[in-house]
Amino acid sequence: MNYSLAELHRLLENIVRMGTVFAVDTTAAKVRVKDSQGWESNWINWGVKRAGDDRDWEPYSEGEQVVVLCPNGDTAQAIVLCSLNSNDHPAPSNDADIISKLFRGGISYELNKEEGTITLNLPTKIIINANVELNGDLNQDGTHISTGDQVAGEISQISHTHKQNDGNDAGGGVNTSAAQ
Repeated sequence: MNYSLAELHRLLENIVRMGTVFAVDTTAAKVRVKDSQGWESNWINWGVKRAGDDRDWEPYSEGEQVVVLCPNGDTAQAIVLCSLNSNDHPAPSNDADIISKLFRGGISYELNKEEGTITLNLPTKIIINANVELNGDLNQDGTHISTGDQVAGEISQISHTHKQNDGNDAGGGVNTSAAQ
């Protein structure tokens, strides 16, 4: 290969580019990127953390600043490596003890390594499709709604009985549950 000095310079300049996503195709998992010199990519793949048996899905958004790698300086082989924070999209925290993620719509989570806490902020609800085991105290602020039985100390909330206290010692038991 005989490259001119100008061609070598162009290839070297193209190896790593910084730009902004201006189009997203989530069906194909590709984006288009433009940089401040007027270069615009074709539809290119974005890198992910995992793409084997375990996979990530975290599409880029328009306006996101990214780093583009072009193997051998060939922009036709470009891929998005990662994102960069910017004035328009600053980091969600600047605390060294915090791992944080902020999503559109007011959704966020924060892991505080110093305090050993995880804070999850959701505007609506969490849906868990699994059996849940909780070890520790549960503090609740709000209404608890259950469509099934609740059992505490092997006592069913639905089918347990109480003695009737009507002044008559002959009493017996009365089922005080709503479902009789």
